[in-house]
Amino acid sequence: MTTSETGRRFRKGAPLGFTLIEVLVVISLMVIIVAALVANTLSVGQRAYVKATESLFQRIDLAMGTYHDREGFYVPDGLDADYLSREGVQIRGSACLYECLGRSMIIAKVGPGGRKVYERYPSPAIRFKDAELDKAPDDPMVAEIKDAWGTPIHYDRLEGDESYSVQDYPEIHLNPPDNHPPDPRELEGCVKKVGTGQHPGAFDLWSHGRFGHDVTPYGEEGDLQAAIKAIVCNWDKPPQE
Repeated sequence: MTTSETGRRFRKGAPLGFTLIEVLVVISLMVIIVAALVANTLSVGQRAYVKATESLFQRIDLAMGTYHDREGFYVPDGLDADYLSREGVQIRGSACLYECLGRSMIIAKVGPGGRKVYERYPSPAIRFKDAELDKAPDDPMVAEIKDAWGTPIHYDRLEGDESYSVQDYPEIHLNPPDNHPPDPRELEGCVKKVGTGQHPGAFDLWSHGRFGHDVTPYGEEGDLQAAIKAIVCNWDKPPQE
């Protein structure tokens, strides 16, 4: 071994350091590892949001059973025959859920001889956290229910032949967004039969998931399958390709 070769790699038996190629290889490996960890962390976070939203829907479903037992029907959605308002603010969709399930209930029923009987339930059927509510700008007493991503969820009561209400416009919400994605029940691949409610005689609940009100995934440059897969709902979606 020549003196130059020895001096290039060692000095008194100790390594001088890494070559430029070795450094670049190490950096590349570190970038790949960090990217994989970040992607996995984001995936875990998104799964946690999905589980939290599914848990919210399960709580609402239980509260709806309590409401149905008391009233004899499910919570109105403010979109069909029943119109709800508070201090002039129209209450629709998931705001109806908060109005009827998250507040003290006074139910008027017809008693003997046609006399009205008022049943008071001081405790709401379900208690919502402040982080789960999106309050109206003009009346903080009115609020929509939000998913784990902070986007208002949708509610549609399905009773009768004309109960299906397409919810694909910003004004459906108390605080209308700039854009609004389509109603998932209008999308092939998200429901078994496009253009119908999924639970006739009951109700549909859904969240747009991680995309929220972003309409990009549904456009020509977006990913429709990814958008459909992200939707959280109370019906079984067809298997994704």
